[in-house]
Amino acid sequence: MKKAARTPLVQSRAGRWGLAALGCALVLGIGAGSAARAQDRIEDNLPAQAYKVVKYLKKQGCRNVGVLKFRVKKGSQPESFRVGPLNVAMTTRMENALLLMNDKSSPLGIIHEAGHVAAGKKEKATYLTPQGCAKLFGYKYPLAWGSQWVEADAFVTGVVRINPAKRTTTVTIEAIDRKTKRLTPVTSYEVRTDRTILTDVCTNFVLGKRQIRTMSLDDQNKAANDQALGEGGTNKKNLAEYLDFEILYGTAVQEQKSRDEENLFVEEEPKEGTEIVLRLTSKSDKRLAVVVGVNGRSTLYEEDLRGQDYVKASKWVLEPRKAYQLKGFYHKGDTSYSPFKVLPEEESKKMEELETDNKELGAFTLVVYEEGDGPADPLAKTQSMGLRKALPLNKGRPRTAREAANLVGSLKGSSKGMGLIKSDETSKQTELKTVEFKNPTLVASRWVWYYTRKAGSPGSGNPGTGDPGTGNPGGGNE
Repeated sequence: MKKAARTPLVQSRAGRWGLAALGCALVLGIGAGSAARAQDRIEDNLPAQAYKVVKYLKKQGCRNVGVLKFRVKKGSQPESFRVGPLNVAMTTRMENALLLMNDKSSPLGIIHEAGHVAAGKKEKATYLTPQGCAKLFGYKYPLAWGSQWVEADAFVTGVVRINPAKRTTTVTIEAIDRKTKRLTPVTSYEVRTDRTILTDVCTNFVLGKRQIRTMSLDDQNKAANDQALGEGGTNKKNLAEYLDFEILYGTAVQEQKSRDEENLFVEEEPKEGTEIVLRLTSKSDKRLAVVVGVNGRSTLYEEDLRGQDYVKASKWVLEPRKAYQLKGFYHKGDTSYSPFKVLPEEESKKMEELETDNKELGAFTLVVYEEGDGPADPLAKTQSMGLRKALPLNKGRPRTAREAANLVGSLKGSSKGMGLIKSDETSKQTELKTVEFKNPTLVASRWVWYYTRKAGSPGSGNPGTGDPGTGNPGGGNE
């Protein structure tokens, strides 16, 4: 990226959010009603591991337990709390798995969103130091059922290690008790690194149409992993089989360049007052469903994509060989949208300070599914258990541990200067409709960075400094 005087990030002010495209349709559910179980092996293994964790904690005499944010280690990179959505996704999954596998007759007290509570304190505490642990054990947290607030006797967390060379992912689940204040490994398991894991750690890949048509699921995952290693050819060429993704400042198309093996960057960062347009042109003979995000927020309904399964996110549906323009964030149940707005330099710096843990701050996100004629890609189907979803306690809290476990079981996933970019409060009109999208196949994942943090390059989070390991990017476990 060219050096220049720093200007703002792209975000949105309080105001009306909307959907904007040239007559673009959107999809709220992919493969809705499908009862097939997704082959998300990292999630499928978690209930069995949670059972072991419950037994371990009860043996240690623990009564109340919370879950804190997982670290992720990608290849030779250091462990970090902001590698991508996987950091938060594993935290939510672990809490739900503990609720599901809890001893219903003599239950552990499972704290709800311990990280969210800790992140809201003035003193930021990390569980990586005894001093930070002491602070975390001094707070009170809400249980996932009833109205009681308690101190934690232990915290559960873990580290996910992705080995690109072996194409495997190892999950180690750890516990921290009040007495020792040290991380203790409890259990671990290994899975093959599939495309959902690669997407959740912000890895760029594109599977070509021939690969989708002729390869088995395992071979498709292998090809995606090879691209992550730089061995699978140019995914930019493969992406053109499906669509062109262009970033415009005004009417000028910005060149997307590769700075290293993993990251794509816009040649120049946007300046305050620049009009931002995202143009998607379908090159496929089939319909595409596309998640388009800015700073970890979807352009559709401003859904929070950080830690969410992209299968559940609302998506834009592109008809074959048609072009669409996204000019802002789009509002649910409305026909208006708020244009992208490039923030001034000082506001961008403030946004960085508020969202130090947001890996996707300063990035455009693109996750692409192609509609198929045959069976749906197992990786694009929803889950049989709702481990990915945070408990909807705003609709009423469970009264008992058994009710909390039943609630988890009922949460079936539905598919539905240089500056940061937000949205302007000025509303504009557009036309939208909701359509069904059948038999989706996950074909591409792409992150393009338009803004470089003053503190370092994207994804440079240090678990010991500025990454407290308490909540999700920008707050709690949403």
